[in-house]
Amino acid sequence: MKKKRILFGLIAIGISLYMSGCMELMPKETQTFRTRGKGVYQGFDHVPEDYTAEQAKRDGCVIYRDTKLVDGGEYWEQFLRSAESKEPAKVRIMYQFGREKEWFLEDLFYDGKNFRVILSKDHEVHDYEYKYLLDLEGRMDQAVKPVRYVVLTNDKDLSFQNVWDSEHAKTEEEKLNYKRIIYEIP
Repeated sequence: MKKKRILFGLIAIGISLYMSGCMELMPKETQTFRTRGKGVYQGFDHVPEDYTAEQAKRDGCVIYRDTKLVDGGEYWEQFLRSAESKEPAKVRIMYQFGREKEWFLEDLFYDGKNFRVILSKDHEVHDYEYKYLLDLEGRMDQAVKPVRYVVLTNDKDLSFQNVWDSEHAKTEEEKLNYKRIIYEIP
C-alpha cells in the first residue's frame, strides 16, 4: 500500500511538472525547497546568473520588461483560464529592468483554492499565499495611459484606488497587505 502511495505521488508530481511552463528551470532530480506539505518546489537553484530573456522565452516563461509584456502572454492567459476554472496551475514570470542583465523571477501557483507566489530575489526564497488574484486598471493623476495592477490579496474588495494609494504611501502603516504581480502601462 505504501509503495502505491509513493508511486501515485511521483506520478502526480511528474504530470504537474510536465504540464507547466519553464520545465528546464525546474529539474526533477533537485528538490531544494519543500512547500507547506503541498508537494516539492524545485526553486531557482538551477537558473544561471546569466539567464537571458531569450532563454526564458524558450523555457515558456512570461516576460515583462519594465512595465510591458514582451513575451509569453499565452502562458499567462492559460494560467488565468485554469485559475478561473479552479484547476491547479503555475507559471513563471521573468521581470527585466533597464538593461537585460537586471532581472528576477517569480513562480506563481494556484492549487484550486489559494494563490502562492515565490520570488527569486537576492538568493532568498520569499513565499506569499493569498486567496484572490485581482486584475485592476485605472488612470490616476491625469495620466494619459491607464495603469494595470495584477495583485494577490486576501481582500476581494481591494480597488485600483486602494492599490494606487498604497503604492504611493509615505509610511508603512499606510501600506496594504497585498502582493503586486504585474504593474503594466500598456
